[in-house]
Amino acid sequence: MPHEVTRISIKEQVYQILRERILRQEFRQGDRMNIDAIARDLQVSNSPVREAISLLEMEGLVVSRPNASTVVIDLNRDDYFELAQLTFFWVVSAYRFCVRSGKSQKLSDMLLEQLEEQKQFLEKNDKFLSTEAAVRFTRCILVATENARLLKQFDNIFGLLVLLYHYAREQEDPTGKLCFAQQQSIYEAVRERWHDDTVEGLAKHFYRPVWGDDTGR
Repeated sequence: MPHEVTRISIKEQVYQILRERILRQEFRQGDRMNIDAIARDLQVSNSPVREAISLLEMEGLVVSRPNASTVVIDLNRDDYFELAQLTFFWVVSAYRFCVRSGKSQKLSDMLLEQLEEQKQFLEKNDKFLSTEAAVRFTRCILVATENARLLKQFDNIFGLLVLLYHYAREQEDPTGKLCFAQQQSIYEAVRERWHDDTVEGLAKHFYRPVWGDDTGR
């Protein structure tokens, strides 16, 4: 029996293109999403563009304004802090669950794989793919829990976290080496079962000065 070919709808194709352009910052934060212009550029009708933008709005990457225009999300420093804080809460709880459930080795292997991927992208100076790999490193901690609902919640803000990491690179880490070094330290602590060091490493990673802290936002 021949394999079925999964066809991606035009709406999904447009969504993926626009999402990547936002995450690559080809559409900058605050930019207006002109449906007519996008449709002409992609050579599609307006309808799939509107549907794709609706998906992006559900993901939090675009917002509608009272005047009926739609713009790319424009995050401020407090927004970045709250995203970082939320992610920190998730990953620490997920990590502790993994430790109690005997999943530390599985998690360690996954983190190493993501580090190696991120290193390759950094060596190629691919800012976008190395940033996505950095977010996937964090995602591994959620994946290791095998909790589908928790992972779905994380994936719902994956795009926003890519923007968060982009912001950090623009402010203090243009090469991505600081992020990589911090994640490498987290991996080493997980590998050696140094639980306090793991949590401390996560705290240092998610409470970086450019993202804010409890007293200095």
